Amino acid sequence: MDYCMTPIDQALKLTQKTSSLYQAHFTKDWYQGRGVYGGIQLGLMLKAAETFIDNDDFVPRSMTCHYCEPATEGPVDVRVQMLRAGKTISHLQVFIERDDQIISSSLMSWGRQRDMEAVHTPDDQRTLPSKKDILKVPHVDRMPVFCQYVQFYLESMSPPYLGMGEPSIKGYCEFIESSPLTFPVLGAMLDMWWPSGGALLKKPPRNAGTIDLSIHFLRAPTPEDDCIYMDFENHWQRDGYSGEYGHAYNLKGEKIASIRQWIFFDERPPHPNKD
Repeated sequence: MDYCMTPIDQALKLTQKTSSLYQAHFTKDWYQGRGVYGGIQLGLMLKAAETFIDNDDFVPRSMTCHYCEPATEGPVDVRVQMLRAGKTISHLQVFIERDDQIISSSLMSWGRQRDMEAVHTPDDQRTLPSKKDILKVPHVDRMPVFCQYVQFYLESMSPPYLGMGEPSIKGYCEFIESSPLTFPVLGAMLDMWWPSGGALLKKPPRNAGTIDLSIHFLRAPTPEDDCIYMDFENHWQRDGYSGEYGHAYNLKGEKIASIRQWIFFDERPPHPNKD
């Protein structure tokens, strides 16, 4: 590992090959089941797009990522395609590929700040509990492998996979070796919470994984924050599919992202975490 690089920094490391092509390397220590968990892919896509655009006035406003194949260990290409470069909004598509096989792909919109007076200002700030006053989740072997780098703090949990009446989950997540909260690091955090935490708790545990995940970036992450607060609610389960809505907050209690996630689940046991 490179000197002074945290595990998440190393996982999101890119090598530029051309102006639109980058290379990354997946490793087994970030696995969830059969491959690297989706947050690493989100983070790499955001980092590649950020490098490609190379304009601090443009920040990510939205993205939707589809997971197509297990992200198994080894080198991968991260390819950026500009669909439309506008003066205020640009649209991009980013692919993670290996041997011409798409592992995951995303559509993104990046945009400048627009000067306007809001006609609707919802009260999106909430009072957050102190981490020391809620459950610090211990690491157990049944967690996905990548959780060795993550600390969860659980305020409440009544996951729908357990058949409870209030299908929601709330709490903090952070990397144990923290890194400044940039957009790529935030992307990595937004896909770590629900499937990795809840789906493995049912006895016998169920097989589950993310099909696609959409994010609206509402505020830029605050670099000095080293964790985020998450609030997810399940809104649909049928035919082996499950839908969730969620929000992420900075440590001031300000909403920084909205998330929508579509998940598959079935009665098969999860893929083993370890060889």
